[in-house]
Amino acid sequence: MTQSTPNKKTLVFKNRKGTPTTGFFFFIAFLLLLGGCQYLKQKISGTDEKPIARVYDEYLYASDLKNLTTGLSPKDSAQVIKSAIEKWMQQQLLLKKAVENIPDNDPSILRKVEDYRQSLVLYEYEKALIIDRLDTAINQADIQKYYDQYNDNFPLSQIMYLIQFVKLKDNAPEIKEFKKLLLKNHTTEDEEQIEGYCKANVTSYAFAEPLWYNAENLKTMFRFEDGDLLQLSVNNKFKAYEKEEGTTFYVRILDIKREGEKMPIELARTDIAKIIIEKRKMKLIEDFYKRAYNEGVTSKNAELYVQ
Repeated sequence: MTQSTPNKKTLVFKNRKGTPTTGFFFFIAFLLLLGGCQYLKQKISGTDEKPIARVYDEYLYASDLKNLTTGLSPKDSAQVIKSAIEKWMQQQLLLKKAVENIPDNDPSILRKVEDYRQSLVLYEYEKALIIDRLDTAINQADIQKYYDQYNDNFPLSQIMYLIQFVKLKDNAPEIKEFKKLLLKNHTTEDEEQIEGYCKANVTSYAFAEPLWYNAENLKTMFRFEDGDLLQLSVNNKFKAYEKEEGTTFYVRILDIKREGEKMPIELARTDIAKIIIEKRKMKLIEDFYKRAYNEGVTSKNAELYVQ
């Protein structure tokens, strides 16, 4: 006997074999891609919404699937929707068999449901606490302190080069004077002049704040080849590399760290910040659990009957 929902018309498109057609899934995809259309708002507004699938007394609606197709083309959306509907139907059919074979009042099921409910409530509460109370500000002192204690935990997995560089076009203003300044031994005043010139005339450079690069970075940035990399060593003066027509790279290697050595703090900063935040989360939740326990015991709402 065919079942139907009260006051609802069942929406069904079938081919000759009785299975939903591709056109049906394109139709559903079209409805979902409309996003804010009235069709998807019917269920929320309290009016009838036509189901797109049924298993016994359970119904699936287009609005139940609307978040699955964000950013997809109609063709891709149709495939995703088809798979989602089939999976939902399979799960409902299997669930029906499971319910028929396992009593609703099975103690083990009820216990697991309650355990899951409690875990979910605690998870949501902890998440709300983190959003409301967690201090996410990380300053350099926090990172430096952690690095000083645990820098052995950050070994390099590859060779790294600390680089100063200036990408200088041949038509840059006062280029001859700047080259002389760049290639000589620098005083503090020279360094200030170089940084000022770069800010005013150079689009790509790292001078006052050197950067760490691995071998692949250097090949990409400066068009270095393996032979160039083999010749790199810590040096006091800039070396010119003409890798582009009309442009010269001036590069100086300030430091080289080998695989297995301690990672420089500049490279470890992001990982350290994540670790600090995670530790703060754990401490925040732990403190709230302890506070709840102490308040419960003090107020006599919690008692321990065994020692």
